[in-house]
Amino acid sequence: MTISSRWSFHYYTLKMENSDTIRSESNVLVSVIIPTYNRAHLLHNSIKSVQRQSISKWELLIIDDGSSDNTKTVVESINDSRIKYFYVDRSGRSKARNFGIQNADGLYLVFLDSDDELQYDALDIQLKNAKTFHHKEIIVGKSSLINVNGSVIDDGKLQSNSDSSLYRNFTPGVLFLSNLLVKNNKTNRVFFDESLERFEDLDFYRRYISNENSYFHDACISKILTHSGNILQNQDPRVIEKELLTYFARCGGFGGADKRGFSDIYQYYGLAFLSLKGVKRYSTRFLIKATILNPLKAFKIDNHRILLAIFLKKILLRLNFLNIPKLRRLKFWLIYRFKLFGKSESISGPGSSLGETEVTRQTITTLITQLALESIADAPCGDFLWMSRISEKISNYHGYDIVQPIVERNRKNYPNFKFSHMDLVNEVVGRFDLIICRDLLVHLTNDEALRVITNFRKSSSRYLLITTFPTVQRNVDLGQGIWRPLNLSMYPFNLGKPLDLFLEDSSESPQYADKSLGLWDLQELD
Repeated sequence: MTISSRWSFHYYTLKMENSDTIRSESNVLVSVIIPTYNRAHLLHNSIKSVQRQSISKWELLIIDDGSSDNTKTVVESINDSRIKYFYVDRSGRSKARNFGIQNADGLYLVFLDSDDELQYDALDIQLKNAKTFHHKEIIVGKSSLINVNGSVIDDGKLQSNSDSSLYRNFTPGVLFLSNLLVKNNKTNRVFFDESLERFEDLDFYRRYISNENSYFHDACISKILTHSGNILQNQDPRVIEKELLTYFARCGGFGGADKRGFSDIYQYYGLAFLSLKGVKRYSTRFLIKATILNPLKAFKIDNHRILLAIFLKKILLRLNFLNIPKLRRLKFWLIYRFKLFGKSESISGPGSSLGETEVTRQTITTLITQLALESIADAPCGDFLWMSRISEKISNYHGYDIVQPIVERNRKNYPNFKFSHMDLVNEVVGRFDLIICRDLLVHLTNDEALRVITNFRKSSSRYLLITTFPTVQRNVDLGQGIWRPLNLSMYPFNLGKPLDLFLEDSSESPQYADKSLGLWDLQELD
Protein backbone atom coordinates (compact mmCIF):
# COMPACT_ATOMS: atom_id res chain seq x y z
CA MET A 1 0.00 0.00 0.00
CA THR A 2 1.40 3.40 -0.91
CA ILE A 3 0.60 6.91 0.17
CA SER A 4 -1.13 8.80 -2.63
CA SER A 5 1.11 11.27 -4.42
CA ARG A 6 -1.75 13.78 -4.60
CA TRP A 7 -1.37 14.42 -0.88
CA SER A 8 0.30 17.67 -0.02
CA PHE A 9 1.78 18.06 3.43
CA HIS A 10 3.87 20.30 5.62
CA TYR A 11 6.27 18.81 8.16
CA TYR A 12 7.38 20.54 11.33
CA THR A 13 9.75 19.28 14.03
CA LEU A 14 9.10 21.19 17.24
CA LYS A 15 12.44 21.74 19.01
CA MET A 16 12.99 22.58 22.65
CA GLU A 17 14.96 25.78 23.16
CA ASN A 18 18.43 25.12 24.63
CA SER A 19 17.69 21.42 24.62
CA ASP A 20 20.62 19.33 25.75
CA THR A 21 19.08 16.05 24.62
CA ILE A 22 19.80 15.21 21.01
CA ARG A 23 18.23 12.00 19.77
CA SER A 24 19.31 9.83 16.95
CA GLU A 25 16.52 8.02 15.10
CA SER A 26 17.82 4.66 16.33
CA ASN A 27 16.97 5.70 19.90
CA VAL A 28 13.26 5.83 19.17
CA LEU A 29 11.56 2.85 20.77
CA VAL A 30 7.95 3.79 20.13
CA SER A 31 6.26 5.92 17.46
CA VAL A 32 2.89 7.19 18.70
CA ILE A 33 0.64 8.12 15.77
CA ILE A 34 -2.28 10.52 16.30
CA PRO A 35 -4.58 11.34 13.36
CA THR A 36 -6.74 14.38 14.06
CA TYR A 37 -9.41 16.49 12.43
CA ASN A 38 -10.81 19.65 14.05
CA ARG A 39 -10.16 18.48 17.61
CA ALA A 40 -7.87 21.26 18.79
CA HIS A 41 -9.90 21.53 22.00
CA LEU A 42 -9.17 17.88 22.87
CA LEU A 43 -5.76 17.27 21.31
CA HIS A 44 -3.75 18.98 24.05
CA ASN A 45 -4.67 16.32 26.64
CA SER A 46 -3.72 13.52 24.26
CA ILE A 47 -0.30 15.09 23.64
CA LYS A 48 0.32 15.66 27.34
CA SER A 49 -0.52 12.02 28.09
CA VAL A 50 2.32 10.99 25.77
CA GLN A 51 4.73 13.50 27.29
CA ARG A 52 3.95 12.18 30.78
CA GLN A 53 5.11 8.66 29.89
CA SER A 54 7.60 7.09 32.29
CA ILE A 55 9.93 6.36 29.37
CA SER A 56 11.39 9.08 27.16
CA LYS A 57 12.47 7.27 24.00
CA TRP A 58 9.37 7.93 21.94
CA GLU A 59 8.31 10.14 19.07
CA LEU A 60 4.85 11.58 18.50
CA LEU A 61 3.58 11.95 14.95
CA ILE A 62 0.50 14.16 14.71
CA ILE A 63 -1.21 13.84 11.33
CA ASP A 64 -3.53 16.81 10.85
CA ASP A 65 -6.10 15.52 8.36
CA GLY A 66 -7.06 18.89 6.86
CA SER A 67 -8.31 20.61 10.04
CA SER A 68 -9.80 24.08 9.72
CA ASP A 69 -9.48 24.93 13.42
CA ASN A 70 -6.37 25.93 15.39
CA THR A 71 -4.88 22.44 15.63
CA LYS A 72 -1.50 23.60 14.30
CA THR A 73 -1.36 26.41 16.89
CA VAL A 74 -2.10 23.96 19.72
CA VAL A 75 0.73 21.67 18.61
CA GLU A 76 3.21 24.49 18.06
CA SER A 77 2.55 25.81 21.56
CA ILE A 78 4.16 22.65 22.97
CA ASN A 79 7.98 22.75 22.75
CA ASP A 80 9.22 19.21 22.40
CA SER A 81 11.63 17.96 19.73
CA ARG A 82 10.04 14.52 19.88
CA ILE A 83 6.80 15.87 18.45
CA LYS A 84 6.38 15.94 14.66
CA TYR A 85 3.45 17.69 13.02
CA PHE A 86 2.20 16.90 9.51
CA TYR A 87 -0.59 18.73 7.72
CA VAL A 88 -2.19 16.68 4.92
CA ASP A 89 -5.19 17.17 2.65
CA ARG A 90 -8.43 15.80 4.10
CA SER A 91 -8.56 12.11 3.19
CA GLY A 92 -9.79 10.18 6.24
CA ARG A 93 -8.31 8.72 9.40
CA SER A 94 -7.14 5.44 7.84
CA LYS A 95 -5.05 7.28 5.28
CA ALA A 96 -3.75 9.62 7.97
CA ARG A 97 -2.67 6.65 10.11
CA ASN A 98 -0.97 5.04 7.10
CA PHE A 99 0.92 8.27 6.48
CA GLY A 100 2.12 8.14 10.07
CA ILE A 101 3.19 4.50 9.70
CA GLN A 102 5.29 5.34 6.64
CA ASN A 103 7.04 8.16 8.51
CA ALA A 104 7.54 6.32 11.80
CA ASP A 105 11.09 5.63 13.03
CA GLY A 106 10.24 3.69 16.18
CA LEU A 107 10.72 -0.02 16.70
CA TYR A 108 7.07 -0.20 17.72
CA LEU A 109 3.86 1.62 16.77
CA VAL A 110 1.06 2.93 18.98
CA PHE A 111 -2.17 4.31 17.51
CA LEU A 112 -3.83 6.97 19.67
CA ASP A 113 -6.96 8.94 18.76
CA SER A 114 -6.82 12.70 19.26
CA ASP A 115 -9.52 12.65 21.96
CA ASP A 116 -8.03 9.79 24.00
CA GLU A 117 -5.10 9.51 26.43
CA LEU A 118 -2.42 7.01 27.40
CA GLN A 119 -2.02 5.92 31.00
CA TYR A 120 1.21 7.37 32.44
CA ASP A 121 3.02 3.99 32.36
CA ALA A 122 1.37 2.63 29.21
CA LEU A 123 4.47 2.51 27.00
CA ASP A 124 6.60 1.03 29.77
CA ILE A 125 4.07 -1.76 30.38
CA GLN A 126 3.74 -2.51 26.68
CA LEU A 127 7.50 -2.58 26.09
CA LYS A 128 8.12 -4.88 29.04
CA ASN A 129 5.56 -7.30 27.67
CA ALA A 130 7.10 -7.01 24.21
CA LYS A 131 10.51 -7.92 25.67
CA THR A 132 9.12 -10.89 27.59
CA PHE A 133 7.05 -12.13 24.65
CA HIS A 134 9.52 -11.10 21.95
CA HIS A 135 8.18 -13.68 19.51
CA LYS A 136 4.82 -11.88 19.41
CA GLU A 137 4.15 -9.16 16.84
CA ILE A 138 1.41 -7.34 18.75
CA ILE A 139 0.81 -6.66 22.45
CA VAL A 140 -2.83 -6.04 23.46
CA GLY A 141 -3.90 -4.38 26.71
CA LYS A 142 -7.12 -2.91 28.07
CA SER A 143 -8.81 0.48 28.09
CA SER A 144 -11.01 2.40 30.49
CA LEU A 145 -13.85 4.66 29.40
CA ILE A 146 -13.89 8.13 30.96
CA ASN A 147 -16.23 11.13 30.81
CA VAL A 148 -15.25 14.76 30.23
CA ASN A 149 -14.34 15.11 33.92
CA GLY A 150 -11.94 12.19 33.80
CA SER A 151 -14.18 9.91 35.87
CA VAL A 152 -14.06 6.24 34.89
CA ILE A 153 -17.30 4.96 33.35
CA ASP A 154 -16.25 1.44 32.38
CA ASP A 155 -13.00 -0.51 32.68
CA GLY A 156 -13.55 -2.32 29.37
CA LYS A 157 -12.88 -5.96 28.47
CA LEU A 158 -10.44 -7.58 26.08
CA GLN A 159 -9.79 -11.31 26.32
CA SER A 160 -8.00 -13.75 24.08
CA ASN A 161 -9.75 -16.72 22.55
CA SER A 162 -8.53 -20.04 21.21
CA ASP A 163 -10.81 -19.54 18.20
CA SER A 164 -8.83 -18.45 15.12
CA SER A 165 -11.56 -15.88 14.39
CA LEU A 166 -10.38 -13.88 17.34
CA TYR A 167 -12.06 -10.62 16.37
CA ARG A 168 -15.42 -12.31 16.88
CA ASN A 169 -15.17 -11.44 20.56
CA PHE A 170 -14.49 -7.75 19.97
CA THR A 171 -17.40 -5.38 19.63
CA PRO A 172 -17.10 -1.68 18.74
CA GLY A 173 -17.80 -0.79 22.34
CA VAL A 174 -14.64 -2.40 23.74
CA LEU A 175 -12.26 -2.50 20.77
CA PHE A 176 -9.70 0.31 20.82
CA LEU A 177 -6.57 0.70 18.73
CA SER A 178 -4.79 2.53 21.54
CA ASN A 179 -4.57 -0.80 23.39
CA LEU A 180 -2.05 -2.07 20.87
CA LEU A 181 1.74 -2.07 20.62
CA VAL A 182 2.66 -3.21 17.11
CA LYS A 183 6.13 -4.13 15.83
CA ASN A 184 7.22 -1.70 13.12
CA ASN A 185 8.43 -4.25 10.60
CA LYS A 186 9.52 -2.00 7.75
CA THR A 187 9.76 -4.90 5.29
CA ASN A 188 6.25 -6.11 6.05
CA ARG A 189 4.34 -3.17 7.50
CA VAL A 190 0.77 -3.21 8.74
CA PHE A 191 -1.64 -0.76 7.12
CA PHE A 192 -5.26 0.31 7.48
CA ASP A 193 -7.80 -0.21 4.70
CA GLU A 194 -8.25 3.30 3.30
CA SER A 195 -11.51 2.43 1.54
CA LEU A 196 -13.34 1.94 4.84
CA GLU A 197 -14.95 5.00 6.46
CA ARG A 198 -15.97 2.97 9.51
CA PHE A 199 -14.92 -0.31 11.12
CA GLU A 200 -11.29 0.17 10.07
CA ASP A 201 -10.32 -0.70 13.65
CA LEU A 202 -12.34 -3.91 13.58
CA ASP A 203 -10.85 -4.70 10.17
CA PHE A 204 -7.35 -4.16 11.56
CA TYR A 205 -8.04 -6.66 14.34
CA ARG A 206 -9.49 -9.13 11.83
CA ARG A 207 -6.53 -9.00 9.50
CA TYR A 208 -3.60 -8.71 11.87
CA ILE A 209 -4.41 -10.05 15.32
CA SER A 210 -4.52 -13.71 16.28
CA ASN A 211 -3.62 -15.83 19.27
CA GLU A 212 -0.54 -16.98 17.41
CA ASN A 213 1.01 -13.53 16.88
CA SER A 214 -0.46 -11.51 19.75
CA TYR A 215 -0.08 -11.44 23.53
CA PHE A 216 -3.00 -10.25 25.67
CA HIS A 217 -2.77 -8.83 29.18
CA ASP A 218 -5.10 -7.11 31.64
CA ALA A 219 -3.23 -3.87 32.36
CA CYS A 220 -5.07 -0.67 31.45
CA ILE A 221 -3.16 1.13 28.67
CA SER A 222 -5.41 3.96 27.54
CA LYS A 223 -8.31 6.16 28.61
CA ILE A 224 -11.07 6.53 26.03
CA LEU A 225 -12.98 9.81 26.31
CA THR A 226 -16.74 9.70 25.83
CA HIS A 227 -18.03 13.06 24.64
CA SER A 228 -20.74 14.58 22.44
CA GLY A 229 -18.61 14.21 19.33
CA ASN A 230 -18.24 10.43 19.49
CA ILE A 231 -21.27 9.07 21.32
CA LEU A 232 -23.57 6.82 19.32
CA GLN A 233 -26.67 8.99 19.73
CA ASN A 234 -25.03 11.76 17.67
CA GLN A 235 -24.29 9.42 14.77
CA ASP A 236 -26.54 8.54 11.87
CA PRO A 237 -27.74 4.90 12.15
CA ARG A 238 -28.31 4.84 8.38
CA VAL A 239 -24.61 5.44 7.79
CA ILE A 240 -23.67 2.75 10.31
CA GLU A 241 -26.06 0.31 8.64
CA LYS A 242 -24.65 1.08 5.19
CA GLU A 243 -21.00 0.84 6.24
CA LEU A 244 -21.60 -2.38 8.19
CA LEU A 245 -23.23 -3.94 5.13
CA THR A 246 -20.25 -2.82 3.02
CA TYR A 247 -17.82 -4.32 5.50
CA PHE A 248 -19.82 -7.56 5.68
CA ALA A 249 -19.61 -7.87 1.90
CA ARG A 250 -15.88 -7.07 2.01
CA CYS A 251 -15.36 -9.99 4.37
CA GLY A 252 -17.14 -12.44 2.05
CA GLY A 253 -20.81 -11.96 2.85
CA PHE A 254 -22.94 -14.97 3.71
CA GLY A 255 -20.53 -17.22 1.84
CA GLY A 256 -17.30 -16.24 3.56
CA ALA A 257 -17.74 -13.83 6.45
CA ASP A 258 -17.74 -14.93 10.08
CA LYS A 259 -21.50 -14.81 10.53
CA ARG A 260 -21.34 -15.32 14.29
CA GLY A 261 -18.94 -12.40 14.61
CA PHE A 262 -21.11 -10.09 12.52
CA SER A 263 -24.15 -11.25 14.45
CA ASP A 264 -22.46 -9.97 17.62
CA ILE A 265 -21.80 -6.60 15.98
CA TYR A 266 -25.40 -6.24 14.80
CA GLN A 267 -26.60 -7.17 18.28
CA TYR A 268 -24.29 -4.56 19.82
CA TYR A 269 -25.78 -1.77 17.72
CA GLY A 270 -29.30 -3.14 18.07
CA LEU A 271 -29.13 -2.94 21.86
CA ALA A 272 -27.48 0.49 21.72
CA PHE A 273 -30.17 1.95 19.43
CA LEU A 274 -32.84 0.49 21.70
CA SER A 275 -31.96 3.11 24.32
CA LEU A 276 -31.99 6.17 22.03
CA LYS A 277 -34.89 8.41 21.11
CA GLY A 278 -35.79 8.70 17.44
CA VAL A 279 -33.79 5.71 16.19
CA LYS A 280 -35.39 2.81 18.04
CA ARG A 281 -36.76 1.37 14.79
CA TYR A 282 -33.19 0.62 13.80
CA SER A 283 -32.75 -1.50 16.93
CA THR A 284 -35.32 -3.97 15.62
CA ARG A 285 -33.66 -4.14 12.19
CA PHE A 286 -30.21 -4.73 13.67
CA LEU A 287 -31.43 -7.36 16.14
CA ILE A 288 -33.31 -9.20 13.39
CA LYS A 289 -30.13 -9.29 11.28
CA ALA A 290 -28.20 -10.52 14.32
CA THR A 291 -30.67 -13.38 14.68
CA ILE A 292 -30.58 -14.23 10.96
CA LEU A 293 -26.79 -14.44 11.04
CA ASN A 294 -26.85 -16.54 14.21
CA PRO A 295 -30.30 -18.09 14.82
CA LEU A 296 -29.18 -19.49 18.18
CA LYS A 297 -29.32 -15.96 19.59
CA ALA A 298 -33.12 -16.14 19.62
CA PHE A 299 -32.96 -18.93 22.20
CA LYS A 300 -30.61 -17.23 24.65
CA ILE A 301 -32.09 -16.08 27.95
CA ASP A 302 -30.83 -12.50 27.60
CA ASN A 303 -32.40 -12.20 24.18
CA HIS A 304 -35.74 -13.43 25.52
CA ARG A 305 -35.68 -10.39 27.79
CA ILE A 306 -34.63 -8.13 24.91
CA LEU A 307 -37.36 -9.36 22.58
CA LEU A 308 -39.94 -9.03 25.34
CA ALA A 309 -38.75 -5.48 26.02
CA ILE A 310 -39.16 -4.62 22.33
CA PHE A 311 -42.63 -6.18 22.36
CA LEU A 312 -43.69 -4.18 25.40
CA LYS A 313 -42.31 -0.94 24.04
CA LYS A 314 -43.63 -1.29 20.51
CA ILE A 315 -46.97 -3.01 21.18
CA LEU A 316 -48.38 -2.57 24.69
CA LEU A 317 -47.12 0.95 25.30
CA ARG A 318 -47.88 2.10 21.75
CA LEU A 319 -51.47 0.95 22.19
CA ASN A 320 -51.73 3.15 25.29
CA PHE A 321 -52.60 0.05 27.29
CA LEU A 322 -50.45 0.98 30.26
CA ASN A 323 -51.47 4.64 30.42
CA ILE A 324 -54.67 3.64 32.18
CA PRO A 325 -54.43 5.28 35.66
CA LYS A 326 -54.94 2.04 37.57
CA LEU A 327 -51.99 0.49 35.73
CA ARG A 328 -49.58 3.36 36.40
CA ARG A 329 -47.57 1.42 38.99
CA LEU A 330 -47.38 -1.54 36.62
CA LYS A 331 -46.16 0.70 33.78
CA PHE A 332 -43.21 2.04 35.74
CA TRP A 333 -42.43 -1.40 37.18
CA LEU A 334 -42.24 -2.82 33.63
CA ILE A 335 -40.02 0.08 32.55
CA TYR A 336 -37.72 -0.73 35.47
CA ARG A 337 -37.85 -4.52 35.14
CA PHE A 338 -37.22 -4.69 31.39
CA LYS A 339 -35.06 -1.55 31.09
CA LEU A 340 -37.43 0.04 28.57
CA PHE A 341 -35.55 3.34 28.90
CA GLY A 342 -32.45 1.55 27.62
CA LYS A 343 -29.27 0.13 29.09
CA SER A 344 -27.19 2.57 31.12
CA GLU A 345 -24.94 2.85 34.16
CA SER A 346 -28.15 3.95 35.90
CA ILE A 347 -31.14 1.61 36.07
CA SER A 348 -33.25 4.74 35.60
CA GLY A 349 -31.99 5.04 32.02
CA PRO A 350 -29.38 7.02 30.03
CA GLY A 351 -30.85 10.36 31.12
CA SER A 352 -29.83 9.58 34.71
CA SER A 353 -26.22 8.70 33.91
CA LEU A 354 -23.41 10.67 35.50
CA GLY A 355 -22.49 12.23 32.18
CA GLU A 356 -26.03 13.42 31.43
CA THR A 357 -26.49 14.88 34.91
CA GLU A 358 -23.16 16.68 35.26
CA VAL A 359 -24.65 20.13 34.63
CA THR A 360 -27.71 19.27 36.73
CA ARG A 361 -25.58 18.42 39.74
CA GLN A 362 -23.73 21.72 39.40
CA THR A 363 -27.06 23.57 39.19
CA ILE A 364 -28.43 21.96 42.35
CA THR A 365 -25.19 22.55 44.24
CA THR A 366 -25.33 26.24 43.33
CA LEU A 367 -29.00 26.53 44.36
CA ILE A 368 -28.30 24.92 47.75
CA THR A 369 -25.90 27.76 48.50
CA GLN A 370 -27.82 30.61 46.89
CA LEU A 371 -31.20 29.74 48.43
CA ALA A 372 -29.82 28.36 51.72
CA LEU A 373 -31.64 25.08 51.16
CA GLU A 374 -31.62 22.61 54.03
CA SER A 375 -34.26 20.07 52.97
CA ILE A 376 -34.79 18.55 49.53
CA ALA A 377 -37.37 16.09 48.20
CA ASP A 378 -36.26 14.09 45.17
CA ALA A 379 -39.46 12.97 43.45
CA PRO A 380 -38.94 10.64 41.73
CA CYS A 381 -35.51 9.60 42.99
CA GLY A 382 -34.86 6.62 40.69
CA ASP A 383 -31.76 4.66 41.71
CA PHE A 384 -30.14 7.70 43.42
CA LEU A 385 -27.00 7.29 41.28
CA TRP A 386 -26.39 10.87 40.20
CA MET A 387 -27.92 12.49 43.28
CA SER A 388 -25.63 10.44 45.53
CA ARG A 389 -22.67 12.43 44.14
CA ILE A 390 -23.92 15.62 45.81
CA SER A 391 -25.88 14.14 48.73
CA GLU A 392 -23.30 15.24 51.30
CA LYS A 393 -24.29 18.85 50.52
CA ILE A 394 -27.91 18.21 51.53
CA SER A 395 -28.78 18.36 55.23
CA ASN A 396 -32.18 16.67 54.89
CA TYR A 397 -32.79 14.48 51.81
CA HIS A 398 -35.88 12.38 51.10
CA GLY A 399 -36.31 10.32 47.92
CA TYR A 400 -39.71 9.18 46.62
CA ASP A 401 -40.44 6.62 43.89
CA ILE A 402 -43.39 4.61 42.62
CA VAL A 403 -41.33 1.45 41.99
CA GLN A 404 -41.10 -0.54 45.23
CA PRO A 405 -37.97 -2.57 44.24
CA ILE A 406 -36.07 0.66 43.55
CA VAL A 407 -37.02 2.07 46.94
CA GLU A 408 -35.94 -1.14 48.69
CA ARG A 409 -32.69 -1.18 46.73
CA ASN A 410 -31.93 2.41 47.70
CA ARG A 411 -32.66 1.75 51.36
CA LYS A 412 -30.19 -1.12 51.30
CA ASN A 413 -27.45 0.68 49.34
CA TYR A 414 -27.84 4.08 51.04
CA PRO A 415 -28.94 3.40 54.64
CA ASN A 416 -28.14 6.96 55.78
CA PHE A 417 -30.80 8.49 53.54
CA LYS A 418 -34.57 8.32 53.64
CA PHE A 419 -36.58 6.76 50.78
CA SER A 420 -40.35 6.24 50.51
CA HIS A 421 -42.62 4.32 48.15
CA MET A 422 -45.16 6.81 46.81
CA ASP A 423 -47.46 7.48 43.85
CA LEU A 424 -46.97 11.21 43.36
CA VAL A 425 -50.18 11.49 41.35
CA ASN A 426 -52.29 10.51 44.33
CA GLU A 427 -50.11 11.27 47.37
CA VAL A 428 -48.49 14.37 48.87
CA VAL A 429 -44.84 14.59 49.91
CA GLY A 430 -43.75 16.30 53.13
CA ARG A 431 -42.77 19.95 53.42
CA PHE A 432 -39.34 20.81 51.96
CA ASP A 433 -37.29 23.82 50.96
CA LEU A 434 -37.03 22.38 47.45
CA ILE A 435 -38.77 19.64 45.48
CA ILE A 436 -36.78 18.26 42.54
CA CYS A 437 -38.97 16.62 39.91
CA ARG A 438 -36.77 15.59 37.01
CA ASP A 439 -38.02 13.57 34.01
CA LEU A 440 -41.37 12.54 35.48
CA LEU A 441 -44.21 14.57 33.95
CA VAL A 442 -43.00 13.74 30.44
CA HIS A 443 -44.03 10.13 31.14
CA LEU A 444 -47.50 10.96 32.51
CA THR A 445 -50.74 12.06 30.88
CA ASN A 446 -51.51 15.78 31.10
CA ASP A 447 -54.16 15.10 33.74
CA GLU A 448 -51.72 13.06 35.85
CA ALA A 449 -49.03 15.73 35.47
CA LEU A 450 -51.43 18.44 36.65
CA ARG A 451 -52.34 16.36 39.71
CA VAL A 452 -48.64 15.93 40.58
CA ILE A 453 -48.10 19.69 40.45
CA THR A 454 -51.23 20.22 42.59
CA ASN A 455 -49.91 17.75 45.17
CA PHE A 456 -46.56 19.54 45.23
CA ARG A 457 -48.41 22.77 46.03
CA LYS A 458 -50.37 21.00 48.77
CA SER A 459 -47.10 20.03 50.46
CA SER A 460 -46.50 23.69 51.42
CA SER A 461 -42.93 23.33 50.12
CA ARG A 462 -41.16 26.50 48.96
CA TYR A 463 -39.47 25.86 45.61
CA LEU A 464 -40.00 23.44 42.72
CA LEU A 465 -37.18 22.51 40.31
CA ILE A 466 -38.77 20.59 37.45
CA THR A 467 -38.09 19.45 33.89
CA THR A 468 -39.43 21.70 31.12
CA PHE A 469 -38.78 22.25 27.42
CA PRO A 470 -39.13 26.03 26.88
CA THR A 471 -39.17 25.95 23.06
CA VAL A 472 -42.18 23.61 22.86
CA GLN A 473 -45.05 25.63 21.41
CA ARG A 474 -47.90 23.23 22.14
CA ASN A 475 -48.26 20.56 24.81
CA VAL A 476 -49.77 17.35 23.46
CA ASP A 477 -51.12 14.62 25.68
CA LEU A 478 -49.21 11.39 26.19
CA GLY A 479 -51.41 9.39 23.83
CA GLN A 480 -49.52 6.46 22.39
CA GLY A 481 -46.06 6.04 23.80
CA ILE A 482 -44.28 6.70 27.07
CA TRP A 483 -42.65 10.11 26.55
CA ARG A 484 -43.06 13.56 24.99
CA PRO A 485 -41.59 16.99 25.83
CA LEU A 486 -43.62 19.46 27.91
CA ASN A 487 -43.39 23.22 28.32
CA LEU A 488 -44.75 23.90 31.80
CA SER A 489 -45.20 27.61 31.07
CA MET A 490 -47.84 26.76 28.44
CA TYR A 491 -51.40 25.38 28.58
CA PRO A 492 -52.63 23.29 30.35
CA PHE A 493 -49.98 23.79 33.07
CA ASN A 494 -49.63 27.58 32.86
CA LEU A 495 -46.96 27.88 35.53
CA GLY A 496 -45.85 31.17 34.03
CA LYS A 497 -42.28 32.38 33.72
CA PRO A 498 -39.91 30.53 36.06
CA LEU A 499 -37.72 32.34 38.57
CA ASP A 500 -34.79 30.87 36.72
CA LEU A 501 -34.18 28.43 33.89
CA PHE A 502 -31.20 26.05 33.82
CA LEU A 503 -30.28 24.36 30.54
CA GLU A 504 -29.31 20.75 31.25
CA ASP A 505 -26.94 20.52 28.26
CA SER A 506 -28.47 17.14 27.42
CA SER A 507 -26.98 15.02 24.65
CA GLU A 508 -29.76 12.40 24.69
CA SER A 509 -31.32 13.81 21.52
CA PRO A 510 -30.18 16.88 19.51
CA GLN A 511 -33.77 17.82 18.65
CA TYR A 512 -34.54 18.30 22.37
CA ALA A 513 -31.42 20.26 23.24
CA ASP A 514 -33.61 22.83 25.06
CA LYS A 515 -34.26 20.39 27.90
CA SER A 516 -34.07 22.48 31.08
CA LEU A 517 -34.87 22.62 34.76
CA GLY A 518 -37.21 25.46 35.65
CA LEU A 519 -37.30 26.92 39.15
CA TRP A 520 -40.70 28.06 40.44
CA ASP A 521 -41.86 29.41 43.80
CA LEU A 522 -44.66 27.01 44.78
CA GLN A 523 -46.17 29.55 47.15
CA GLU A 524 -46.69 32.01 44.32
CA LEU A 525 -48.31 29.61 41.85
CA ASP A 526 -51.99 30.26 41.14
